[in-house]
Amino acid sequence: MKLEALHIRRLPGIDRPLHIETFGPGVNVITGPNASGKSSLLRALRMLIAPGPDDPPNLQLEATLGHAGEHWRAERFGREVVWLREGQPSEPPPLPAADTLSGYFLPVDELLRLTRSDTAIAAQLRKELAGGYDLAALRGDGGPLPIHPGRDRKAGDTLKAAEQALRDAESANRALLADRERLPELHTAIQRATEALHRRDHCRDALALIDARDATRAARADLATFPEIMPEGSAAQELERLEQRRDQERERHRQARDTMEAAMERLHRTGLGENADDAPDLPPMRRRLDEIRELTTRLEQARDQLHRDTTRVTENERLIGDEGGHPPRIDQYSVARLEEAAQTLARALGDWHQLGGDADGGAADTAPGTSTARSTWLDRLAIATSGVAVAALAYAGYGDSPAVATAAASGAAAGLAWLLWRSLRPRSGADTPDRRQRTESARRQLEEARTALRSLTADMGLALDTDTLPNHLQLLVQRLLRLDEARIARDESQARCDHLEHQLTPLREELRTSLAAWQSPPTSLATADLAHALDQLEQRVQAADEARREYAQARGEADQATAREQEANAALEQLYTRAAITVGDRDTLLARVEDLPDWKDATRALHAATVREDDALKRLQSAPDDLRALADADDRAGLTAELQRAQARSEEHDDLVREEERIHQRLRDAEHRFQLEQARAERDEARDALAERHDQRMVAEAGRFLLDAVEADHRRDHQPRAARLADRWLRRFTHDQFALELNDHGEPCARETASGEIRTLEALSVGTRMQLLLALRMAWVEEHEHGHAPLPLMLDEALATTDPVRFDAVATTLHALTRDSGRQILYLSAQPEDVERWQRATGEAPRVIDLAQLRASATRSPDPLPLPQPDALPEPDPEDPAAYAAALGVAPVDPYAEPGTLHLFHLLHDDLPTLHRLIADFRVTTIGQAESLLQGPAARHLDARACAMLERRATAARAWINAWRIGRGEPVDRPRLEQSPMGKWKHLDALVERADAVGGAPDALIASLREDRLPGFGDKRIQQVEQWLEQEGLLDHRPRLDAPGRHHAVLASLPDTGDAIADARLVVDTLESAVAPAPTSGSIRASSEVMPGW
Repeated sequence: MKLEALHIRRLPGIDRPLHIETFGPGVNVITGPNASGKSSLLRALRMLIAPGPDDPPNLQLEATLGHAGEHWRAERFGREVVWLREGQPSEPPPLPAADTLSGYFLPVDELLRLTRSDTAIAAQLRKELAGGYDLAALRGDGGPLPIHPGRDRKAGDTLKAAEQALRDAESANRALLADRERLPELHTAIQRATEALHRRDHCRDALALIDARDATRAARADLATFPEIMPEGSAAQELERLEQRRDQERERHRQARDTMEAAMERLHRTGLGENADDAPDLPPMRRRLDEIRELTTRLEQARDQLHRDTTRVTENERLIGDEGGHPPRIDQYSVARLEEAAQTLARALGDWHQLGGDADGGAADTAPGTSTARSTWLDRLAIATSGVAVAALAYAGYGDSPAVATAAASGAAAGLAWLLWRSLRPRSGADTPDRRQRTESARRQLEEARTALRSLTADMGLALDTDTLPNHLQLLVQRLLRLDEARIARDESQARCDHLEHQLTPLREELRTSLAAWQSPPTSLATADLAHALDQLEQRVQAADEARREYAQARGEADQATAREQEANAALEQLYTRAAITVGDRDTLLARVEDLPDWKDATRALHAATVREDDALKRLQSAPDDLRALADADDRAGLTAELQRAQARSEEHDDLVREEERIHQRLRDAEHRFQLEQARAERDEARDALAERHDQRMVAEAGRFLLDAVEADHRRDHQPRAARLADRWLRRFTHDQFALELNDHGEPCARETASGEIRTLEALSVGTRMQLLLALRMAWVEEHEHGHAPLPLMLDEALATTDPVRFDAVATTLHALTRDSGRQILYLSAQPEDVERWQRATGEAPRVIDLAQLRASATRSPDPLPLPQPDALPEPDPEDPAAYAAALGVAPVDPYAEPGTLHLFHLLHDDLPTLHRLIADFRVTTIGQAESLLQGPAARHLDARACAMLERRATAARAWINAWRIGRGEPVDRPRLEQSPMGKWKHLDALVERADAVGGAPDALIASLREDRLPGFGDKRIQQVEQWLEQEGLLDHRPRLDAPGRHHAVLASLPDTGDAIADARLVVDTLESAVAPAPTSGSIRASSEVMPGW
């Protein structure tokens, strides 16, 4: 059954519908970045094919599948799944059982650990392989067929030790009886030896006395060569220290003097005295300068105000007509006269207009309602208003004269009343002589008023038009008022400026006088010049203060340095005085210090000789008289002769005493212990225990032999098809590097075909672990889909962490599965470069589905990374096998390594084309991989001759390695020693170095330890090492085989044919010449160097 299309309209995790209609029948590589919907695609398929009760309720999914030439469509709305067959409702197709569906969905996390499905698969395979029996329990320690090699060896060792103990007890008993007969003779000999021993000691004391006397005389003579008084031992160091201290203090004094001179020079440059009390008093000067600055600021402000007031006066003078340059004269009298003249002019104008005169003093039309009448009335009103304004001016401008103001106001009021009365009084329209006379009189009065007003304005300095003055009198009065105010303000500003100038001048003179006492006076009395001069004076004062402080500090340091220098000189003088040497005679002092060790040695020698002499005299008090006489006469020769005679007689004393004590102790032990009887009983008990262990071992060995045979026959005849399929898949994935095994706990493991080592899932690399679990799943799927519609195999990042070689192996296998069985593969990956890797591995481009492009996502798949090209396998040159071996990196032969790791070059160097094909086409490089290949179905791709030759040579290589190991045992290295009881010894490193030095050979290690013992390794520890080597089976006591013996062992392992003999000779000659030299340090395993000799 192949997936043709998938529509995801509603699924948790998918934010918008996803439609895929481009699935191919073979390999489909679905790419897309994380969160693009790859895992959601697998979830959708699972929920369609195998709906479960825990699925989300709101689902809307649809898939189109092809099976047996028919089209099926599965639709799911919510929890209901509907199947359509060729568009018609139908029952679901024959899908595999629900418990096997997990084998089709392979996310990456399930290929990194053993899941429940894998455990169930492995348990079923193990059960079928064992025929329903727990064979591991039969072989275990709790079963009926246990084997304990350590216990068997221990029972044998116990019997050996018991027999040896019995022999030792019988021999000791016979020796004890003979020694008891020798006791009287030993006692007499001990007495004679004791007397000789005492005389020997007295002779030694006498000789020691003579030696002590000689030493005393020699020490006195040696001591006499030195002066009576010698310096102390630390005199040289003390001299050096004091001289260095003196020189340092001199240098400090010199530096302090230099500092004083520099400070005094800076003080002189300031022009101030050395006494700080004579310095200028700066705070009052600074306060005076601050007052000057404040007054200067106020003066500048007053001058600015004076300038503004003067400008106002000039502007007001210009406005009132001061064109001649003479300012108007305004006073109380002039204003009063101006007011009176204005009133007179107003009355004259009123009379004139009342009589009907025009503005020019002639007759005019004065009828009511005419323009002349209106003008006359308005003129009257203006004159009246001017009178009021003049009155107000008089009051405002001259308010300090109440009489004048009152008079002006009274006159203005009277004039206003009169004007109003005149203006409101009805006029007579008759033109009579009397009227003409009054008119002429009014005209003359008007001219006189105008003339008086002109004269008055001229006197006041006002250049005004008297004809228009009545109309503009109010404006004129206002301007006169402002002019007067401006003059008053100007005068006040000028008075303030004069006052401030009067205050500033004495202050400046005072400050200039104060500054002149300490330096050149400022060039002017300007505030800036005074401030600059004061700042300079302050800087000089600060510089002078700093110079005085430096001078005082330097002077103190100079005084201290002088005092310390004097102390150092006094100490030096005392040093010379104590040594009885002239002060300053440095060479003599150092010479005596140099002789001081010899003087001390001579003194100690004299003291030691004197002590020895006294001790010898005390010890010699109990000596015979003849020996004391020889000592007093210093007869060394006579004492030496006596010593030799006594030494000869006393040499056996200690041995005789120990021998006597040993015999007595053994006799006491024999009275209280029954060693002989106990040794016999232990020997009999050990014999019985060994016989019992022998019977048990024979039964267990026989039972295990039968059990292994039965199990092997059952595995061979009844191996489950699923196990064979899983093993075949794993071999294909790994190029026969690993085969499938099940451990005692039923867990799937991988057996390395090269070494035979069984590795659990935890011990495998991530890539190999994924391949093993993938092989289990595929075998389980194939086993359980008989009679059911095969489903696509879906892998989610399943090969993300595998290496390129194994990726190619898995991809090639899956491609072959698709080609041979027509199974559809869906491979999901977030790495776009996997498409290129898949195409390079299979030679065909897979169907590529880019989810990011389909979903029109803003997140696009990253550009595929460039894949590294694999190193090309070099072509062999049959004429130069050495060059091909170097190109392949063939290592030397290490007989200690697992035989399966041996490189095939050592077996096929005479047939390089076959070797090249095995490496290039089958990825086989070692014997173990080749043997696994020969046992699998892939061997059919090799011709029969090559298979037979390869099998014979592999058998010969294994036989040669086994023969080489005879007599050599297993190698001993650091890991094994660290895991042994010796791993806790503090001398473990020394033991490891000795093992490395002998190449790891166990027998050579024991021999080396006995011949050249390490520190801390006595007989007991060497015996412990030897027992551990035997218990672990590392020692092989068989004699080693030489080269012919190894050749014969190889021939014995092969059939009696001409080809077998020829192959044996070639293999043996090759391995004998290519064996690696024994390592001298580090691990003793095979070296990674390229094999020499080719």
